[in-house]
Amino acid sequence: MRNLCSWSWAFALLALASPAFAQDEAVLWAAGDIASCNWTGDETTAALLERLGAPDAGWVAALGDLAYPAGTSRQFARCYDPSWGRFRERTLAVAGNHEYYTRKAAGFFGYFGAEAAHPPIGFAAHRIGSWSVYALDSRCLLDQSCLPGGELYARLEAALREDPARCSLVLVHHPRFSSGVHGSNARMQPLWALFQRYGVELVLSGHDHHYERFAPLDAEGRSDPERGTVQFVAGTGGAGLRKLRQRASGSLFADDAHHGVLELTLAEGRYTWRFVSTEDEVLDAGAAGCHD
Repeated sequence: MRNLCSWSWAFALLALASPAFAQDEAVLWAAGDIASCNWTGDETTAALLERLGAPDAGWVAALGDLAYPAGTSRQFARCYDPSWGRFRERTLAVAGNHEYYTRKAAGFFGYFGAEAAHPPIGFAAHRIGSWSVYALDSRCLLDQSCLPGGELYARLEAALREDPARCSLVLVHHPRFSSGVHGSNARMQPLWALFQRYGVELVLSGHDHHYERFAPLDAEGRSDPERGTVQFVAGTGGAGLRKLRQRASGSLFADDAHHGVLELTLAEGRYTWRFVSTEDEVLDAGAAGCHD
């Protein structure tokens, strides 16, 4: 899946490997900031995923900081695996900053294996239904490989340029925009400009422990309904929730009181979303089309 020289061949294999869904739709459930042996939030979100149908169909996006506090092999085995581990074979995972509290994120990569966005490039490509999904290791913000001229940046740009899919989304732990404790991350700006240039529809992130949906924005945070990228922050997988700070420009909906998962239904040229709490409440929902 990572060999761009055989991109069409890889997409064909991925399409064959995808589960069958009604008509042209595929489902992706997403959250980050998930598990610890010292809390039960991950168990309640895992139970929610089961009620929504995750064991039988669709895909799960695990958006980093998955096994607190340090992402060791022991913490993945004892804390993450008993809850979200039941969806492991259907999980697309990206590492967060807590995974790197263990040297080279060895616990994370040892648990998820070859399909994770492995160093040294930190990039993986997947196909879900008619959509392309790109998983990025945002540690590239430290080694600058996701800046123009860096290896991850070049790999992603080549993939986006050659991508035959109309609709695409990106999984990355650190958000470009956020109203949470960590706030917006200006170091993500070059990547966001790349997303916008090639028409990426959605970016799914964690890191801040709340749920938030943004309007289509350009890399500077300005409204761009025609070419902008929509970001969801979903750091609601089980870790302790944190109060919102001053609302960032472009934030359309935010919730800091509920654990839950973002459910995306991905179809040809369009998508719908729901943020579902562990109390089975739909707190935010809507639909939109992909860029022309």
